[in-house]
Amino acid sequence: MFIIRIILALVLVVPGLAQASRAIFYQPQVRDLNVPETNWPIIFNAVRAQGIDTLIVQWTAYGDVLDKPESQAWLKTRLEQAIAAGLKLIIGLHADPELFVRLEQPSKVLGDYFRKQRQLDAQRAQEWLRVLPENKITGWYIPLEIDDRRWRDNAAFDVLNAHIQSETSLLNSIGDKPVFISSFFAGNMSPQRYADMLRRLRINTSVNILLQDGRGTGKLSARERELYLHTLSNCKKTVITGTVFEIFRQTQHDQQFEAQPLSPASLSEILKQQAPCGMTTAFFSLRYMIDLNQPTRR
Repeated sequence: MFIIRIILALVLVVPGLAQASRAIFYQPQVRDLNVPETNWPIIFNAVRAQGIDTLIVQWTAYGDVLDKPESQAWLKTRLEQAIAAGLKLIIGLHADPELFVRLEQPSKVLGDYFRKQRQLDAQRAQEWLRVLPENKITGWYIPLEIDDRRWRDNAAFDVLNAHIQSETSLLNSIGDKPVFISSFFAGNMSPQRYADMLRRLRINTSVNILLQDGRGTGKLSARERELYLHTLSNCKKTVITGTVFEIFRQTQHDQQFEAQPLSPASLSEILKQQAPCGMTTAFFSLRYMIDLNQPTRR
């Protein structure tokens, strides 16, 4: 009885230990406009049946894609259906198709680029707060993936740090909710140096960092990946706030991204994974979990 009381006390004081979110990423794409309307409730209910409680919409605009009023109305209906299925929403904002090209600009130019992105993100956040119930939006997602190559340069990191500080402050002034961003590694920094970089960013900005596990991209061996994951997931000195488990196998590298779903058995095993230390568990992504056009078959 004494032990039970201790456990209950911990749950009440630190709810994340027992109630960490389980999330799935969704990247809206033009081809999804052709998915039959009747499929979406099936899709979102199937997601909920997997024990997932949160939908992370990676972006709600992708350049000019999905920016037309009819496309935004379509997306609004999808998000309302996700809510109806019992899913919470972390809303991604404005993604730039040329992001990784733009990030190669000199550090002096990056500040102006980021300033424009903040304006676009703010407009998008204001719009979603206007058309969706505020209590169903549990966070904002910045569609800017932090890698372990570009930000090795101190001047560039300072610009990134200032941008994330300004972005989180701006979003909090619009709708005071947690702000999320994701990060990935490819062996360009040592695990410790990479962890130190992300720790500085988190301390300075309070942004929630979701770490991609790199399994699907296959750029590093399992042993190499484990070195990074272990360093960044140390419960006594946490750096990240969640892990993104990749549920795909990439088939094209250094070209246009192409990937394929895992076998049902492999998918089932990964879906059993849990992020350490009571952190957020996320999976990437919805279209590799469920065939959107035939959701009852996979």
